[in-house]
Amino acid sequence: AGLAVRGLLACALLCVWPAAHALPGDETILDAQQAYREKNKNRLAATRAVALASQHPLAMWADYWDLGNRLAQVQQSDIDAFYARWAGTYVEDRLRNDWLLELGRRRDWAALAVDYPRFRMNDDREVTCYALLAMHLEGEDVVEAARSAWIAQRDSDDGCTLMAATLFEAKLFSAADVWNKVRLAIDAGRPSPALQARTPFMRRALPSAARGGRTRNPKTTRVPTARMARATARAVRRSSRRRQRSGLGPSARAWSGSKE
Repeated sequence: AGLAVRGLLACALLCVWPAAHALPGDETILDAQQAYREKNKNRLAATRAVALASQHPLAMWADYWDLGNRLAQVQQSDIDAFYARWAGTYVEDRLRNDWLLELGRRRDWAALAVDYPRFRMNDDREVTCYALLAMHLEGEDVVEAARSAWIAQRDSDDGCTLMAATLFEAKLFSAADVWNKVRLAIDAGRPSPALQARTPFMRRALPSAARGGRTRNPKTTRVPTARMARATARAVRRSSRRRQRSGLGPSARAWSGSKE
């Protein structure tokens, strides 16, 4: 918590710094920020070098923006050098967050397993899903933690979807888990996770009603996103009604209109 608070203070300081102070080199930090927003790599690299050489109090942010702007191309040695320069700071852990996501996208599970325990804030659910997947691939039992992380997922992302697909293929997640995921997402009004029903493993887990009907060629047929959401919602509601009515007696089922 203390690290996060220090990070917020640093961000606030960065926003008000020009009005509150007038140190030599302030324009360099502002230039670096603007270059980062514009994705101007050459200008950002130049302003970073000036900020570091002048030892400006906010030079760490210019360094962070520069490395973050080319994260897909850097190597572990570049990241380790940044960690060493800014050890114990908010930007060190913020870059670690970004790097763990990049390692997940690269499917570099060995490197992710090394760096993840050092992630002090540990406030990114997608990173958590990548880490749980890495643990599973190493033979650890992560089913309960993985199920909780997947159910809690608010927006569709690569990490949690890949983790769930892998555990489903390993028969550690069941069709019931998939139904529960979709039902809870719809009940909570979160369409993005519900629309993951379009992903291959969830399409296999859900009945044809939730897939918008059977098709002759499921490999080439595309079900529109809106149609998929509506079909899935209808299937979940029908399933819920069937479960509720299954506990009623014959007369109560007749009164409710159930034909089961």
